[in-house]
Order: sequence, then structure tokens, then C-alpha cells
Amino acid sequence: MMQWLPQKARRAALEKATDVLLDRYARIHLIHGEKLDAIEEPVIFVSNHLSNIDGLILHRILKKKSVFFLAGIKLRGNRFNRLGLEIVPHIPIRPGKPDRAAIKQSVDTLQKGHSLFIFPEGTRSRTGSLIEAKRGILLIQRKTGAKIVPLGLTGTEKLMPIDDDNMAGEWFQRADVTLTVGDPIQLQSGDDVDRIMNGIARLLPPEYQGVYASEPSPERQVAAR
Repeated sequence: MMQWLPQKARRAALEKATDVLLDRYARIHLIHGEKLDAIEEPVIFVSNHLSNIDGLILHRILKKKSVFFLAGIKLRGNRFNRLGLEIVPHIPIRPGKPDRAAIKQSVDTLQKGHSLFIFPEGTRSRTGSLIEAKRGILLIQRKTGAKIVPLGLTGTEKLMPIDDDNMAGEWFQRADVTLTVGDPIQLQSGDDVDRIMNGIARLLPPEYQGVYASEPSPERQVAAR
């Protein structure tokens, strides 16, 4: 019957149902959540990408912010992800090559005062650690001058493990999920995407840092004790 509800009511019902599932399966820990309150929007939020549930977890934590997620159109390929896209405000993007329409919409979104969320890796990591990032985020940032806010995510690869043979069959497992909020980064003209990814890596335990392995930040060291 839910499909006959008005769009706003349907979205609220879907979000409530998702919250019930997240409350049942995920123990969510937010480190330095107070930094979110201090952020002056609009900004570009970035994070590592471990699971198809990442967007819903991040949307839940960032709900008080006006955030649009860049989401690959392939996510429409199964029913669960389509329902997720009804909940999460998003800009569809075609992977594999520059999507000018999505880039323009992203720039317009930031210029209107909304924030943006981008997974710079462009896909979920199959190893659980950081993989090489795409450079598209730099074009959007340079057109707007928006600050970058790095987030470090762990545990969602256990909450909803990747199943490349049956993505539609992916489902929840009980897991601890941690999101660590970093300080905003103001990119300089000579900065590359590595500066963004190093900002994410510093918020992650060593086993998640992958190709951007570095020393963890003092905040992460304290949180791990």
C-alpha cells in the first residue's frame, strides 16, 4: 500500500522503516559529532565507501544538514537501492566518464547553499581499505571553492557485506559502525585529490587506509583507546 502514499508521506514511511532496521542491526558510534554543528555550509562531505548501506547511514547522521548525495545510476538496479534513493536526496551520476550534467547540477546545488556528499573512490572498496580516488571531485570543488569535510567510516562492510554475485540479495548483519568527523579542508590551487584522501585516511584505523596509508590523527588515536 505504501506506493499509493503521497511522495512526502511515502518518503517519511520508508525512512522510519529503515531507521527500525538500522536500530536493530547497527550500533552506530559518532566521533567528534560536535564538529558537524560548527560547519558553515555549503561544504562537500567525503568518505570512504564500504557498502551499499553507507548512504543511508550517512544520511541519518547528516540529516540536520541540507546534503545531496552523488549516486551512481546503477544503484537503481535493485529494489532495496531504489527505495534508498527515495529516502536520500541525491544527484544521479553516470560512472566511468565525466558526466557534465551531474557536475553542473552539483555546482548549482552548492551555489544554492546546499551541501554535497561524494564518495571520491567512486565505488565500494572490495578490500575494506581505501582504493585510488577519482579526480571528478576536484572539478566541482574548483568551480565552487567549497571546503571539504572528511569523514572516516568503519563497520558498514560488516553491516551489509558486498555480494558481487547477487547485489539484490545483500542484507543486514549485526555490526558496530563508527563515523569519525574531521576538520574542514580548504584546498589550495596546487592540491590534488590525494590531499582529500589523506584527510579521510587519517580518520581511519591502519587496516582501512589502503593506498593512502598514513599515521592516524591524534583524535583517532584517542578514540581507539
